[in-house]
Amino acid sequence: MRIIHIFLIVTLLSACVKSGDGPNYPIFTGFTNTYFDGSIIGYEDLTDWTLDDFWFPCEKNLFSNYNITNLDNNCDSQPMFYISHAYPNPSSDVVCINMTSEQALSSYFVFVNRSFNVINEIENFQFVGEYTKCFDLSSVPNNSLIRCYYIFSSDNCTYKGHGDIKIKR
Repeated sequence: MRIIHIFLIVTLLSACVKSGDGPNYPIFTGFTNTYFDGSIIGYEDLTDWTLDDFWFPCEKNLFSNYNITNLDNNCDSQPMFYISHAYPNPSSDVVCINMTSEQALSSYFVFVNRSFNVINEIENFQFVGEYTKCFDLSSVPNNSLIRCYYIFSSDNCTYKGHGDIKIKR
């Protein structure tokens, strides 16, 4: 009987191990296929590179090291903001993202794999107007599907979202 109890406890604890694509984690639905200039050349994942209203706790926790006090205050009625799809996608090593904002924003990027292990973090950089940021993902294994989470924060609200990137060499 004691062995059965130990087996039951081990089984329950192993169910708590984090992994993506589960009931408490977001599903990686695919990626938007883009050319080197950012134009969409194939499948477009409509959940990528848009603003997210809802994030799972695990997604919010990716930014817990930063002092973002308005994470749940979306900027729906604030000045114009735009983020492009990552390009090229799939990518062998470097992807770029174009951003435009009418107001100064603090920006944060966190890249994770499907198991929600952090691959790369880009801490607070500020921009206003048009800005292009490129990310070196050469350390990511081939054929990986990773997710980029981003937050753009002003004094009173936050733009937050995600986009998936395929690594193909």
